Amino acid sequence: MKHDMITDEELNELLDGGVTVKGADCMSGSRPRRRRAKKTFEDIKARMVMRIYGVTREKAKKIISMRAAEINAAAAAKAAAAAGLVSGDGEMAGAEEFFN
Repeated sequence: MKHDMITDEELNELLDGGVTVKGADCMSGSRPRRRRAKKTFEDIKARMVMRIYGVTREKAKKIISMRAAEINAAAAAKAAAAAGLVSGDGEMAGAEEFFN
């Protein structure tokens, strides 16, 4: 069985000449998306906390700042312990203990 291709002129005759096929190529490509405003990392992080906890933006920013403070305090304590400045009970070591 032989399949013949239809030409542009034959298709226009079939469609009564109301539609031209010449411009159909440009519509087959992807459409340009609407441009979104560039969002900062802090904005995206706040929106994620808002969705997870179901809170307002102000409360989300407070949660983020509290977590950052906890992380910074833990990192400082870890660095101090690594340097040998803090004894096992959490108090500062004296100079005699540090240098001996």
